[in-house]
Amino acid sequence: MTTLSERSFRVFRELARTLFDDGQGVVEARLDFMIAELRAMFAATGAASRMAMGLALVVIQWFPLFLIGRPRRFTSLSPALRRRYLERLEKSVLSILYMGLKTFACMTYYEHPDAAAITGFDPALGPAPQAEVAAGVQARAQGGGR
Repeated sequence: MTTLSERSFRVFRELARTLFDDGQGVVEARLDFMIAELRAMFAATGAASRMAMGLALVVIQWFPLFLIGRPRRFTSLSPALRRRYLERLEKSVLSILYMGLKTFACMTYYEHPDAAAITGFDPALGPAPQAEVAAGVQARAQGGGR
């Protein structure tokens, strides 16, 4: 099972820590859950997708020098400098790389069972309409629908 390197997952973890820290820290169990989900996801993707994600993580790690003038790796920056760097990265020509990583981080971080309380999702209300549409599309793709 081929996946991203341990170094890549460390960068991903610190990226998520920066994204989701509201000033009170991030629960390590949520980050552990996110990384486990990402490991499974990237183990099931093709080589080109893994290469693209790996490249995006290299850019995140090594580009503070170019965007905020700091000759340090992303994982070595203070939380304030990390946020500043990500804000600049989001406005740069490299934003597409960052947005891809941010999307994967958000998808997997908010899959955690505790996310319902944070997002306001009420399981008693049932699936969101988008989920019903996606289920219908999937059923048709498998030959079970119109």
